[in-house]
Amino acid sequence: EPHLEGEPGDLKFIIRIQKHRYFERKKNDLYTNLTITLQDALNGFNISFPHLDGHQVIINREKITWPGARIKKKGEGLPQHDQNTIVGDLYVTIDVDFPKSELNDEQREAVRTLLNQESKHRLYNGF
Repeated sequence: EPHLEGEPGDLKFIIRIQKHRYFERKKNDLYTNLTITLQDALNGFNISFPHLDGHQVIINREKITWPGARIKKKGEGLPQHDQNTIVGDLYVTIDVDFPKSELNDEQREAVRTLLNQESKHRLYNGF
């Protein structure tokens, strides 16, 4: 209720930021996740998706992309609230969608021949 008489005071706002379907904000940076196929992970890929303001963000990879890889798109974050010339970055974390069906013997042998790798296992503490 407004008061016409009395001391002037500060006007305070409470701003609640609504969660977005694809992006998470941390300060001026944006974070999202992208799932690609195993084929795209091995061969490279070119993908675009809409940014919050509607422009297209393009990711073009011509090399192997590991599951969990994080791609940084400089300047694709959000502007700083008090200095809009300073813009954060967009970080895209890659998830690889492996085939759901089992490979038959012929396909397994083709993968072994193609990759030509020795089977190595390494146990480690990742924390």
